[in-house]
Amino acid sequence: MIKYIEVQLKDLMNMNEKNQNQEDLLNSLQTMEEEINILKEQNENNCRTLASQHKQLQKFVEDAKINSITMNQFMSKFEVKREKQNDQE
Repeated sequence: MIKYIEVQLKDLMNMNEKNQNQEDLLNSLQTMEEEINILKEQNENNCRTLASQHKQLQKFVEDAKINSITMNQFMSKFEVKREKQNDQE
């Protein structure tokens, strides 16, 4: 009878140790899941920021093109006026 109880006790201790290991693993997995969720949120925020910056850069490029065209037109008119002045002199 004592031997039977010893075996039962040993089995219970082994099960308790396995349960503790499983709890530790579960806690570790929950921590990792929280970290993954934080990283996902940061990634989504970074994607939104990049998309916004991309739009701003596209606008700056368009503005630069317009400014370049305007400057070229101005320079062309200036050259024409200067040529007319040179012709009149």
